[in-house]
Amino acid sequence: MLTDYLKIKLRLLLFMTFLVFAVIPIHSQELSVKSFCLANKDLSASLYPRKDSNGNVCALIKIYVNYDISRVEGNVIGSIDNHGMEKWVYLSSGSKMMKVIPANHIPIFVTFSDFNYRAVESKHTYELVLVEKTKTTSNGIMKWSQIDSISYTGGMALTNGLDAFLKEQQKIKDGISNKEFQSALKEYLNNYDKPTEQARLAGWEIVDQLKSKILPGQQHEVDSLGGVYRLDDPIYYEGVIDCLKGKYLRFTKDSAKDYYEKHKRDSKAEDSQAFCYAAGMMIANGLKEYLLKEGRITEGTMKNFILGLEEAAETQKNEGGKPIVAGYSIGYQVISRMLPGVQKEIQNYWCPIKN
Repeated sequence: MLTDYLKIKLRLLLFMTFLVFAVIPIHSQELSVKSFCLANKDLSASLYPRKDSNGNVCALIKIYVNYDISRVEGNVIGSIDNHGMEKWVYLSSGSKMMKVIPANHIPIFVTFSDFNYRAVESKHTYELVLVEKTKTTSNGIMKWSQIDSISYTGGMALTNGLDAFLKEQQKIKDGISNKEFQSALKEYLNNYDKPTEQARLAGWEIVDQLKSKILPGQQHEVDSLGGVYRLDDPIYYEGVIDCLKGKYLRFTKDSAKDYYEKHKRDSKAEDSQAFCYAAGMMIANGLKEYLLKEGRITEGTMKNFILGLEEAAETQKNEGGKPIVAGYSIGYQVISRMLPGVQKEIQNYWCPIKN
């Protein structure tokens, strides 16, 4: 009879099998809710807010599913934002349920009280994981323990579409076989529980969030107001970093926000770099406080966090850094979202790398 330790090892091997090899899809027309939870460390709802008709900031639901979503019903504000494997849906604060209608699948009703949440709250980000129901075979439906399910779902979420996501969304030509991506992913998983490295890698992950989610949201705001400024200048990240360092070379915190608000509707660009820099500073306002509150960094590891920001920001000046950023970002998702409770086992079993 296997010991609990060996059982965990085998389950982690299952997870890694899904990570390395493509998953054979199970064809079904019905999905089920695997999990729904509050993402305490996710900045998206606060840094990329959407307001309802009363001017209140919405709750953000990130839906993880490998299929397109036709629509979502409920107190939905605006359209669905597609971020690869993530679909973003904004709900009015106080909403108690939603109906998800995936393409070619039966609609799913999600009642938040079933997961011990009376209602979703303003400025909070939640994660909803949807998976296919298994078919009944002659041997019946396979039974999974909680830890098996986490390993299986985590592996599927990463591999079933990850290669295409890296190639199509991140523009990494060789996808999951890219050596820099693999090295960065392993480095993250090796070092996630070391405070100084955790802070540095958080800097990398924040730059990925800025580039893929926050900056596009700011750009959409500028575009929708008729503004002409583009925010894809590397100086955007300099604004973030200088603000976190307390170096107010061009603006103070308040004047950066004032400058951004004053010029975001400009129909003629006068100083693009100043606008980008101010936009970055504005996002940095409150970022340090939030990260300290959530425990991702401490005052003692702040310099490590900024080092990670600087390293990641440097990669934004060329295409070569994309696999590294993607590797750190996927590593963060594995540790913080997919396998809580078995992180140490992952580190002991898979991560140690021999030079």
